[in-house]
Amino acid sequence: MGDEVARFLTEVCFGDFYTRSGLDIKTKEMLGLIILIANNAPEATIKSHIKGSMKAGNSKETIASSIIQAMPYVGFPSAINSLKILKGIN
Repeated sequence: MGDEVARFLTEVCFGDFYTRSGLDIKTKEMLGLIILIANNAPEATIKSHIKGSMKAGNSKETIASSIIQAMPYVGFPSAINSLKILKGIN
């Protein structure tokens, strides 16, 4: 089953969605992060996607601003927790 999930992620998420035109990588990474925050993803997942967003070119300040902008929609607890995770990343 693990192989099937890995294949799905590679082929569909990264092979199709990630390579579509219309949005740049920075925006795609930010959207993915905010969606994960909204869905109460585990801390390790949020942390890895924050790092991915930074590697794509988003600054910590832009990520923080995006989380704060999304706060009323994703919920204050999830947003605050994500801001704490962001603060701990170097």
